Amino acid sequence: MGLSIEISREKNLIQDSNDSNNSFKYNIEENKKEKEGTVEILSSFVNSNKKLEVSDFVAYFRNRFMEMKGFLQSHSELENPISISKIFGNKQKISIIGIVSNKSFTKNKNIIFDVEDLTGRIKIIVSKDKQELYEKAEDVALDSIVGFKGSGNEERFFANDIIYPDASLSERKSSFSPI
Repeated sequence: MGLSIEISREKNLIQDSNDSNNSFKYNIEENKKEKEGTVEILSSFVNSNKKLEVSDFVAYFRNRFMEMKGFLQSHSELENPISISKIFGNKQKISIIGIVSNKSFTKNKNIIFDVEDLTGRIKIIVSKDKQELYEKAEDVALDSIVGFKGSGNEERFFANDIIYPDASLSERKSSFSPI
Protein backbone atom coordinates (compact mmCIF):
# COMPACT_ATOMS: atom_id res chain seq x y z
CA MET A 1 0.00 0.00 0.00
CA GLY A 2 1.47 3.36 -1.00
CA LEU A 3 0.58 6.99 -1.27
CA SER A 4 0.60 9.04 -4.45
CA ILE A 5 0.40 12.84 -4.34
CA GLU A 6 -0.67 14.93 -7.30
CA ILE A 7 0.35 18.59 -7.28
CA SER A 8 -0.93 21.06 -9.81
CA ARG A 9 0.00 24.70 -10.04
CA GLU A 10 -1.85 27.49 -11.68
CA LYS A 11 0.13 30.62 -12.47
CA ASN A 12 -1.63 33.85 -13.27
CA LEU A 13 0.55 36.61 -14.56
CA ILE A 14 -0.67 39.97 -13.29
CA GLN A 15 0.88 43.24 -14.38
CA ASP A 16 1.06 45.83 -11.61
CA SER A 17 -0.39 48.98 -13.12
CA ASN A 18 1.07 51.13 -10.30
CA ASP A 19 4.62 50.03 -11.07
CA SER A 20 6.51 52.19 -13.56
CA ASN A 21 9.04 49.41 -14.32
CA ASN A 22 6.32 47.21 -15.85
CA SER A 23 7.15 44.43 -13.37
CA PHE A 24 5.01 41.35 -13.05
CA LYS A 25 3.70 39.50 -10.00
CA TYR A 26 2.86 35.83 -9.89
CA ASN A 27 -0.30 34.47 -8.30
CA ILE A 28 0.28 30.80 -7.56
CA GLU A 29 -2.47 28.52 -6.40
CA GLU A 30 -1.56 25.00 -5.36
CA ASN A 31 -4.01 22.14 -5.16
CA LYS A 32 -2.92 18.96 -3.44
CA LYS A 33 -4.93 15.80 -3.83
CA GLU A 34 -4.14 12.51 -2.21
CA LYS A 35 -4.89 9.25 -3.96
CA GLU A 36 -4.33 5.70 -2.93
CA GLY A 37 -2.23 3.51 -5.17
CA THR A 38 0.49 0.93 -5.14
CA VAL A 39 4.20 1.51 -5.58
CA GLU A 40 6.57 -1.32 -6.35
CA ILE A 41 10.28 -0.71 -5.73
CA LEU A 42 12.21 -2.47 -8.46
CA SER A 43 15.69 -1.63 -7.22
CA SER A 44 17.34 0.59 -4.69
CA PHE A 45 20.81 1.90 -4.06
CA VAL A 46 22.48 0.64 -0.92
CA ASN A 47 25.13 2.96 0.48
CA SER A 48 27.98 0.74 1.62
CA ASN A 49 29.94 3.55 3.30
CA LYS A 50 32.99 2.25 1.44
CA LYS A 51 35.63 4.81 0.53
CA LEU A 52 35.73 5.19 -3.24
CA GLU A 53 39.06 4.53 -4.86
CA VAL A 54 40.53 5.12 -8.31
CA SER A 55 39.80 1.51 -9.25
CA ASP A 56 36.07 2.15 -8.63
CA PHE A 57 36.09 5.02 -11.15
CA VAL A 58 38.11 2.99 -13.65
CA ALA A 59 35.61 0.12 -13.37
CA TYR A 60 32.67 2.51 -13.78
CA PHE A 61 34.07 4.14 -16.94
CA ARG A 62 35.11 0.78 -18.43
CA ASN A 63 31.66 -0.68 -17.87
CA ARG A 64 30.04 2.46 -19.29
CA PHE A 65 32.33 2.35 -22.32
CA MET A 66 31.62 -1.34 -23.01
CA GLU A 67 27.86 -0.83 -22.70
CA MET A 68 27.82 2.15 -25.08
CA LYS A 69 30.22 0.40 -27.46
CA GLY A 70 27.66 -2.40 -27.75
CA PHE A 71 24.99 0.12 -28.78
CA LEU A 72 27.32 1.72 -31.32
CA GLN A 73 28.52 -1.57 -32.83
CA SER A 74 24.94 -2.49 -33.63
CA HIS A 75 24.45 0.84 -35.44
CA SER A 76 24.11 0.29 -39.18
CA GLU A 77 26.12 3.38 -40.17
CA LEU A 78 29.23 2.33 -38.25
CA GLU A 79 30.93 -0.21 -40.49
CA ASN A 80 33.50 -2.57 -38.96
CA PRO A 81 34.78 -0.43 -36.09
CA ILE A 82 38.38 -1.15 -35.12
CA SER A 83 40.42 -0.43 -32.01
CA ILE A 84 42.68 2.59 -31.99
CA SER A 85 45.78 0.42 -31.49
CA LYS A 86 45.06 -1.43 -34.76
CA ILE A 87 45.25 1.70 -36.91
CA PHE A 88 48.51 1.83 -38.85
CA GLY A 89 49.51 3.30 -42.17
CA ASN A 90 47.12 5.58 -44.04
CA LYS A 91 43.72 3.91 -44.04
CA GLN A 92 40.49 4.94 -45.73
CA LYS A 93 36.94 4.30 -44.56
CA ILE A 94 37.52 3.15 -41.01
CA SER A 95 35.35 3.51 -37.95
CA ILE A 96 36.41 4.15 -34.36
CA ILE A 97 34.43 4.02 -31.12
CA GLY A 98 35.89 6.01 -28.26
CA ILE A 99 35.38 8.29 -25.31
CA VAL A 100 36.11 11.99 -25.83
CA SER A 101 38.71 13.04 -23.27
CA ASN A 102 39.49 16.51 -24.63
CA LYS A 103 38.06 18.96 -27.14
CA SER A 104 39.96 21.93 -28.55
CA PHE A 105 39.92 24.31 -31.50
CA THR A 106 42.77 25.06 -33.89
CA LYS A 107 43.67 28.58 -34.97
CA ASN A 108 41.78 27.79 -38.22
CA LYS A 109 38.64 26.98 -36.11
CA ASN A 110 38.76 23.22 -36.79
CA ILE A 111 37.79 20.97 -33.88
CA ILE A 112 40.26 18.46 -32.46
CA PHE A 113 39.04 15.66 -30.20
CA ASP A 114 41.35 13.54 -28.07
CA VAL A 115 39.61 10.18 -28.17
CA GLU A 116 40.57 7.01 -26.36
CA ASP A 117 39.40 3.45 -26.11
CA LEU A 118 40.73 0.58 -24.00
CA THR A 119 43.71 0.15 -26.36
CA GLY A 120 45.00 3.67 -27.06
CA ARG A 121 44.49 7.34 -27.90
CA ILE A 122 44.14 9.30 -31.11
CA LYS A 123 43.46 12.86 -32.27
CA ILE A 124 40.36 13.25 -34.41
CA ILE A 125 40.03 16.36 -36.58
CA VAL A 126 36.72 17.80 -37.75
CA SER A 127 37.08 20.39 -40.51
CA LYS A 128 35.12 23.63 -40.28
CA ASP A 129 34.45 23.27 -44.03
CA LYS A 130 32.06 20.35 -43.40
CA GLN A 131 29.28 22.50 -41.94
CA GLU A 132 26.79 19.78 -40.92
CA LEU A 133 29.50 17.62 -39.35
CA TYR A 134 31.02 20.66 -37.65
CA GLU A 135 27.67 21.48 -36.01
CA LYS A 136 27.42 17.89 -34.75
CA ALA A 137 30.96 18.10 -33.41
CA GLU A 138 30.24 21.31 -31.51
CA ASP A 139 27.57 19.44 -29.53
CA VAL A 140 29.86 16.60 -28.44
CA ALA A 141 30.57 16.85 -24.70
CA LEU A 142 33.59 15.59 -22.82
CA ASP A 143 33.28 11.97 -21.63
CA SER A 144 30.83 11.25 -24.47
CA ILE A 145 31.16 7.85 -26.08
CA VAL A 146 30.64 8.23 -29.80
CA GLY A 147 31.58 6.62 -33.10
CA PHE A 148 33.63 8.31 -35.80
CA LYS A 149 33.81 7.39 -39.47
CA GLY A 150 36.66 8.70 -41.57
CA SER A 151 40.24 8.11 -42.62
CA GLY A 152 43.71 8.59 -41.23
CA ASN A 153 46.64 6.99 -39.51
CA GLU A 154 47.73 6.20 -35.95
CA GLU A 155 48.45 9.88 -35.20
CA ARG A 156 45.57 11.76 -36.85
CA PHE A 157 42.13 10.76 -37.95
CA PHE A 158 39.94 12.96 -40.17
CA ALA A 159 36.26 12.50 -39.36
CA ASN A 160 33.60 12.32 -42.06
CA ASP A 161 30.74 11.49 -39.69
CA ILE A 162 29.92 11.29 -36.00
CA ILE A 163 27.53 8.61 -34.80
CA TYR A 164 25.81 8.82 -31.44
CA PRO A 165 24.60 5.71 -29.61
CA ASP A 166 20.89 5.17 -30.12
CA ALA A 167 18.84 4.14 -27.14
CA SER A 168 15.56 2.44 -27.79
CA LEU A 169 12.75 1.49 -25.47
CA SER A 170 11.53 -2.02 -26.10
CA GLU A 171 8.15 -1.34 -24.52
CA ARG A 172 6.72 1.92 -23.27
CA LYS A 173 5.32 1.60 -19.75
CA SER A 174 2.27 3.52 -18.63
CA SER A 175 0.29 4.05 -15.47
CA PHE A 176 -3.22 5.15 -14.65
CA SER A 177 -1.98 7.52 -11.97
CA PRO A 178 0.60 10.26 -12.70
CA ILE A 179 3.85 9.27 -11.05
